[in-house]
Amino acid sequence: GRGRTQSPALPVTPEEALKAEFLKRLRALGGDYFEYYSVYLLERYSLRNGRRLEGMRVSGGERDGGIDGEITLTDKFGFRETIYIQAKNWDPSKGKEELWVIGETLLQQFIGAVACRQGSRHSRGIFVTTSRFTPEARELLETMADRFIGYDGDDVFEAAKECSFGLKEKDGEWTLDEELLSGGKAFFNLL
Repeated sequence: GRGRTQSPALPVTPEEALKAEFLKRLRALGGDYFEYYSVYLLERYSLRNGRRLEGMRVSGGERDGGIDGEITLTDKFGFRETIYIQAKNWDPSKGKEELWVIGETLLQQFIGAVACRQGSRHSRGIFVTTSRFTPEARELLETMADRFIGYDGDDVFEAAKECSFGLKEKDGEWTLDEELLSGGKAFFNLL
């Protein structure tokens, strides 16, 4: 109606409501926590898909050189690769949306950081965010799909369900994993 401001669309299904709450909780935990969460989530996802973990490291912080973590894996054939991770725990509802979504420039910086790593020829990169990617960033990811992928908030939610990491299934229903989402990085040392 006239003179009324339109409110944002509310989640309409229990799945959408759970995803909205899950992402809200992750965003509230901050960037350092999300770096740990992302590395451990991707490690679990890789193991579920038949790879063997050779090593992992969370390296985030102000002087991380554009890489927040890395996982070294071996597949069933014995091929080894290192996957570099960049994690941005951003909330696009914080204000000016273009300041809180992942654009082409951030992706280019990450791709450059991976390319500069020792032995990066057999390396891949995953850019993980609780936000989303611009169309230009998605286009860049498509052209680099053999070595780089992007995980947005929807992908993080789906991977969390698949790995039961941040979400738990109980009696056929998904709920938040309150212990993992409590915010303590010490939790990751217990895994």
